[in-house]
Amino acid sequence: MAEQAQLSPLKAQGSGADKKRGSALMWLGCLLLVIAASLHSADKPIGGGDTWVAMACGRYTLGAWALEQEGRTVQMKLLDLFGIHMTKRDPFGANSRPYIPEDSTGRYFGWVNQNWLTHVVFYRMKTWWGENSIVVYKFLQAVLTGLLAYWAGRVMGAHPILAAGAAAFGMLLSRSFIDLRPNQSSILFAAALILILAYWRQGKVRALYALLPVLILWSNVHGGFIYAIMIMMIVLASYAIHHYLGRSTYVFLILGFIVAAFMLLSGAGGLGEELDKIADNVEKLQLAGRAQDAQTLNEQLTEIKDNYAPWRVAGYLSAIVSLAIAVGVGLRMKRLGGNVIYRPKRRSLVMLAGAAGATWLVPAIFSPFGLENLLHPLVVAAGKEGQKWRSVIEWRPIWDGLGFGNEGPYCYFLTIGALLFVLWWVLYLLKPTSAVDETSHRSRKTDSQPDDCPWPQIDLAYIGIMGITLIMSIKSRRFIFLGGVVLAPFIAKIAQDIINMVRVLMRARQKKELVLNPMGPKLKSALALTSLVGTALIGWVFANGINEIYYKPAYDGYKLSMFRRMVGITAQPVEAIRFFDLNHLQGTVFNGWVNGGFIAFGQHPNEKGEPACKAYIDGRAQAAYELSHFEHWQNLKGGRDDNRRALSAQQYDETLQREGVNVALLNVMKSEPNLRLLEQSGNWETVYIDSTFAIMLRKNASSNQKLFEALDSGKLNYPDEMSEKMSRGFYWCHSGNGNLRRQGFDLLKGLELDHYCQMIYGAVFRAGMTLGLKNEVEDYFEAEYKKMKELIDSGERFALTDNISRIRFSLSQLGALADRAGDKKLQAFYEEEQEHYGQLQKDLRLELTEGMWW
Repeated sequence: MAEQAQLSPLKAQGSGADKKRGSALMWLGCLLLVIAASLHSADKPIGGGDTWVAMACGRYTLGAWALEQEGRTVQMKLLDLFGIHMTKRDPFGANSRPYIPEDSTGRYFGWVNQNWLTHVVFYRMKTWWGENSIVVYKFLQAVLTGLLAYWAGRVMGAHPILAAGAAAFGMLLSRSFIDLRPNQSSILFAAALILILAYWRQGKVRALYALLPVLILWSNVHGGFIYAIMIMMIVLASYAIHHYLGRSTYVFLILGFIVAAFMLLSGAGGLGEELDKIADNVEKLQLAGRAQDAQTLNEQLTEIKDNYAPWRVAGYLSAIVSLAIAVGVGLRMKRLGGNVIYRPKRRSLVMLAGAAGATWLVPAIFSPFGLENLLHPLVVAAGKEGQKWRSVIEWRPIWDGLGFGNEGPYCYFLTIGALLFVLWWVLYLLKPTSAVDETSHRSRKTDSQPDDCPWPQIDLAYIGIMGITLIMSIKSRRFIFLGGVVLAPFIAKIAQDIINMVRVLMRARQKKELVLNPMGPKLKSALALTSLVGTALIGWVFANGINEIYYKPAYDGYKLSMFRRMVGITAQPVEAIRFFDLNHLQGTVFNGWVNGGFIAFGQHPNEKGEPACKAYIDGRAQAAYELSHFEHWQNLKGGRDDNRRALSAQQYDETLQREGVNVALLNVMKSEPNLRLLEQSGNWETVYIDSTFAIMLRKNASSNQKLFEALDSGKLNYPDEMSEKMSRGFYWCHSGNGNLRRQGFDLLKGLELDHYCQMIYGAVFRAGMTLGLKNEVEDYFEAEYKKMKELIDSGERFALTDNISRIRFSLSQLGALADRAGDKKLQAFYEEEQEHYGQLQKDLRLELTEGMWW
């Protein structure tokens, strides 16, 4: 698939003012279409904890804390001159990979912060212009990414409408995958890479010089620069085959499709084997007496079965098509001629080889981590550990319904691309034979000169780029954004080639000269108008989406800035970390994966630039932690040991003690096994609670003794009055002293909660029933039910999701009380109401999380 830009049927004709006006209108419409789509693709709140990791790392890097450390590289010392102080020693994690320069094994290479430049930019933007400036940065980056993808399609020879449509679709389908994280910069640079290669392909060899600044930036903003290495190796090998083997390229093409067919067959069969493995694990859990774990896994199995079926069919069908293309090319290759195989010049190939070498050298030289910067992502990508790291939700394959994001639009994108790809090959094999130069295979042409038939050229590099990108995006959903952006210009070019081939075949059938005439002015004007209409539509959707998400009364009941809503601040322990600072908590805190970054950033740094309480783990994953620790954390989070056996409360407590954990930060919105185990152990006490998080302290930790003394004397410091009342009331409700329990019950019952908190509701119910205050408990939940019902039924939007959660919990408690009283009619009423609001909650969640546009 090669350039025939000069023969495009969609190029304008004519001259003078009409041509200029038409061209300007076409350009304006297409550019605005891509810009509008790119803006809308970046407007959705995604959340995650990596933004806070970036903030913490940026603050530390811009401080002078690392200056006196040993083992700093020459590159690190050069950056010192600019006020940027890098280190291989991790200041944030209690269990991160240590750095020991003397260690000859090379195992301990410390913390490889490949994203340091993004971290510095984020923190500088926050301190100079405020948090919302990072949102502007995100939008600008999205627009640049979309425009680069569009321009790459244009350089490849696609008409502006085709290039803009493909780029806009590629950006829009990525809407639920674009967040405020360093990896988004990798997509921007990947689009730049494709554009540079497209220029090189057009004979503009000097475009490769632009690769140097791209690689220097890319290898310091994110470890995704390994994609450039893969692409350049594929491109260099492909064009070497083109140049030196000429017409024999067909043999490699056939072999490639045969290998692809084998891989597709293996992959489709492997999906069935994966389902069988999950089913076997369900059976093993049942035999081991772990009924709850077995039920959870069985529910997951049921959920993913529906997703696997179409992918298995697609795999087998793609394998058959690949074999068919291989056979078709083999049968027709003698009649297709040699001029439909692109032959680069020797000088171009030498320049390309130099650029490929630069993709290896630049990350190793122009990085503060030197050679480790290059080797680390290669180890992760190629090693066995990489497969296990990919069990994280963002790494799950596209067919796994348990992964994050909405993969639906990308599946439509792939379907369209696959149909176009198959049609391209069908048409390609139908090349008019009368125009074939039978002696072309003896020609030593080194340029992309067409023969007497304007027909696309075979390009192994293009096929290779599409293939590797497709594999990456299917096997790991975090690359869906990459797939949408990189594949877009190729899909636009394939569509252009199809139009060209159809027109040539029609002229051949009519016995006319095999040329392509330019597009007429009426069609050009119609397409330009179409682009403007599309721009207006997507622009309206974007503006409406911004208003819906960020300016209308919030469904979750929080009034937040655009930045804080975009990064999902409600999932972070904002007030809980203030409690850490106010009471000078120290030691190791057992925490959730997504909260580690905020734990590091939210605390004030000490004299070493470190937080007083270090996180057990955070989202830096393989950059800072050994795989064994990550797996250990996963098991502990689920209440299991490293052999995946369930731990008793006492065993769980003893495990945390051995590891020096004296604080636990728990999400109270989730029924996590470790929360129940800590409560049952008797050695942990909840000293803080808000609507989302609870802080538990280990009673026999020496560092916590003063805190328990302050708790008993009422001298603990709380970030606000509401959290103080919630925490004290909860603590008293669990006291063995009846008077204190009554005080706690009265305190919690009288609170006007800002947000739903299941643990507070549960404490009111349990304490009241223990104290024999059934009527008061019933009155409390009846009042909550009526208040929430009035708010919900009034159509109040603000805090709607929160209010639905409140009313459903109240109804569940009222139903339980009616059941105890033997009032079946009242119990049935409460169950019916709960089902009604449950459906309302489900519909609302669907509206908020699914759909390409919203």
